[in-house]
Amino acid sequence: MVNLGSRGVAGGGSGIGRAVCQLLAKDGARVVVTDINLKGAEETFQLISGSGQHLALQMDVTQKDAVEAVIAVTREKFGAPPSLLVNSAGIGTREPFVEVKEDRLNTIIDVNLKMEPTVGATSNGDCP
Repeated sequence: MVNLGSRGVAGGGSGIGRAVCQLLAKDGARVVVTDINLKGAEETFQLISGSGQHLALQMDVTQKDAVEAVIAVTREKFGAPPSLLVNSAGIGTREPFVEVKEDRLNTIIDVNLKMEPTVGATSNGDCP
């Protein structure tokens, strides 16, 4: 199996993110499972093969400090930041758009759209 380096997955605690983590691990990557829900990230961590080669960390994609911390822990464990980042973190609402409060709408936008610029701003250019 080819060493694919480390791969970070935001939103890896459930759904599509969990499936991505499982596929990356199956293909030989060291997976950094991140999610705002640490329990979900840990459950995914337990499901992927070779758990000693992976990490499960809590990360709020809207918080620059949290993203920086995940990159630092990844560097410490694997000697480099993730060589690939998958953003499957996302939230929504079931209420009609005209009834969504502004603070809720801002949270949805922050989680769904701002993760990538946050990571780019914190990675010092060494993450994709």
